[in-house]
Amino acid sequence: MIEQIIFTILSITLFVYMFYKMMKYNENEYIVILVIEALGLIIDFVGYISGIGINIFFKIITYIMAIILPLFIIILERKGV
Repeated sequence: MIEQIIFTILSITLFVYMFYKMMKYNENEYIVILVIEALGLIIDFVGYISGIGINIFFKIITYIMAIILPLFIIILERKGV
């Protein structure tokens, strides 16, 4: 349960940050990242609402799409790539 709360807070924070950057700099490249991140959130939300524990494969995909990919993009931007 605590893992679910931490995941949700972190992924929504990253989503809002990426959305803010998209609006601030008026760049359309963030749309693809936001869609992928939203899909990760939706997969996790559906698994939580349905009460069915999603298997490890979907959990890994969800973490990659909602947390790891946006963090990777943010790190690359900070380094100027």
